Amino acid sequence: MSLPISHEVLIVGAGPVGLTLAIDLARRGVSVRIIDARPTPSPLSRATEVQPRSLEIFEALGVARALIGEGVKILGLDLRDDGALITSLDTTSADTPFPFLLSLPQARLEAILTAQLLGLGVPVERGVSMIRPEADEESVIAVLTGDTEARARFRYIVGCDGEASTTREALHLSFEGEAYPQDYVVCDLELGGPTHLDPSRLHVFLSPRGTLTLAPLPGGRWRLLAEIPDEAELRADHPTVQALLDDRAMPGLRAVAEGAVHRTPAARRAVERMRDGRVLLAGDAAHVHSPVGGLGMNLGLEDAFNLGWKLAAVLRHGAHDALLDSYEAERAPAARAETRQTHMATVLFQLRLPIARFARDQLLQTLTRSRALRQQTLETMTELRVSYAGSPLVEEHQRSALWASLDDDRAVESPTLVDWERFLQGPRAGSRAPDVYLTHGLGDRPVWLYELLRDHRLVVLLFDGGAHTVLGGLNLDHIAQTLGARFPDRVRPILVVPKATQPEELTWDGEILYDVDQLLHRRYAAQSECVYALRPDTFIGFRAQPADGPKLVAWLERVFGG
Repeated sequence: MSLPISHEVLIVGAGPVGLTLAIDLARRGVSVRIIDARPTPSPLSRATEVQPRSLEIFEALGVARALIGEGVKILGLDLRDDGALITSLDTTSADTPFPFLLSLPQARLEAILTAQLLGLGVPVERGVSMIRPEADEESVIAVLTGDTEARARFRYIVGCDGEASTTREALHLSFEGEAYPQDYVVCDLELGGPTHLDPSRLHVFLSPRGTLTLAPLPGGRWRLLAEIPDEAELRADHPTVQALLDDRAMPGLRAVAEGAVHRTPAARRAVERMRDGRVLLAGDAAHVHSPVGGLGMNLGLEDAFNLGWKLAAVLRHGAHDALLDSYEAERAPAARAETRQTHMATVLFQLRLPIARFARDQLLQTLTRSRALRQQTLETMTELRVSYAGSPLVEEHQRSALWASLDDDRAVESPTLVDWERFLQGPRAGSRAPDVYLTHGLGDRPVWLYELLRDHRLVVLLFDGGAHTVLGGLNLDHIAQTLGARFPDRVRPILVVPKATQPEELTWDGEILYDVDQLLHRRYAAQSECVYALRPDTFIGFRAQPADGPKLVAWLERVFGG
């Protein structure tokens, strides 16, 4: 008698990445089991900074408000070289409902996520390990060890078990890369003395002796992260941490009531592939990089959010298994890009020669002096600039400029040259979809656009454009009716009209967004008829000007497998 399916997905590792994936799957109706080899949650908090993009993910999971209530908002970064301010960068201009970094110890983050998961009926099983996964065409069998040893069958297994991943080792996948020559010291402490640091900012100190970062924590404490030579001795006592502050930070800072001092190595590595049949890897199990920038945990959270809706689409909504191939196609390049960026920042921060440090400081000042470059730097730092433009799951179409109208005749459906150019410069397929607050929303209820993306379906926005024509309205109506008939449980068609009433010729009885002030039209460069398909992970999967029904349907069939 064959072994029955225990759960659809087994998640190995109950850190932030594994917990996020488990919550996302459970809320989508997927049967999930999550185990962790540690008998109790770790009291250590390697990660403390939650990026705005991660807060968008946590908002979708229903925990962002709880996290924000316990954390400290970081509104910017101050960068100093040997005590002198080089540049400042504010996060408040970030294009997100969460224009700040959130400082919250990882242990507390995990506790909130664990409680949310338990509320969905999924407990974390601790003291349980997974060994010897063996896959066939329809499932994977693994041996689970704890108080007892038992075999269990799953549809998929996802290894979220960190840099020393046993899941990765069981697959015999190489983890190529290199260790950095220096280690880092981590300590949580209170600061005293005559010098005062702004508790709403991240403070980075560069010096010829090494870097030091001070990040605010809840309760008035600070997280110290400092680079130390590999051969340096480190004693867990007050003089060691105070010596680092005296050597690199602003004069007058005093370490008061410090906690334990931990030494941690750093490396940049990546797995050769993130999917091996029915076993997938996410987070540090798949990629690690320098701690500079604080992106490590956040990069893994984006892995989980990318993978969650795809697993649910396969297991619950009839998509083909091939959809999961796009996980590695999208996340592996994103991880490589993040690793390159953090490595470049690490190298720049470690410059020792005076002429090299002077050139670096001038470069950093130039980057933040230009408004466009400053915004690009901010979007990169906050993980709002991730793009899947090269993904096989991304597509966009725009007719030639020869099709555009030379005048501003809104009685025809073709765009003006200005509208054509605006669409070209608008949010591209593969980029994060801009969130917009819609004052009228669905009917009279105000709504954030991201609220519409919180179920398993892809949202298709059919824009009527800045001026309505009967021909264009009939085309949008036909596309909406087709999607409703062809993909009733997979796609959520929504007409977006720039007024408060439905055009008379529409027979569509589904959802309509009344974009009276045209905020959504303008943000999506939709001044003439067009279509956007937004994925559940809030990325743009498809867009076209004009709204092309056959191309959209062909793309959806490719996503779902026909």
